[in-house]
Amino acid sequence: VPVCGMDWQNIYKVYALCMLTKYKHWVAVMIDLVKCEIKVYDSMVSLIPDEILKEELAPLSITIPNLLNTIDFYEEGVYANNCSRDWWCPWPIERVDVPQQSN
Repeated sequence: VPVCGMDWQNIYKVYALCMLTKYKHWVAVMIDLVKCEIKVYDSMVSLIPDEILKEELAPLSITIPNLLNTIDFYEEGVYANNCSRDWWCPWPIERVDVPQQSN
């Protein structure tokens, strides 16, 4: 059991902060382990165009499915066969519409 007290088999979404170092800009990401996709929460969308954001986060969209495949994450338990994507395909990255900062 992880330190936080929850077993990974009970986790459907993982939230994390991600620093886009080139732009010195933080975004929040939600990694959906069931839908096999990444959602980005950015309160300053005017700073980084969608195409650049997806380029910057591309390593994450490739690494996560590869890591989960390596540990047989989708082979057992509640996740068995839930992910409809092939493990070698990058997960889609989508920017979520959120309120924007005025500054």
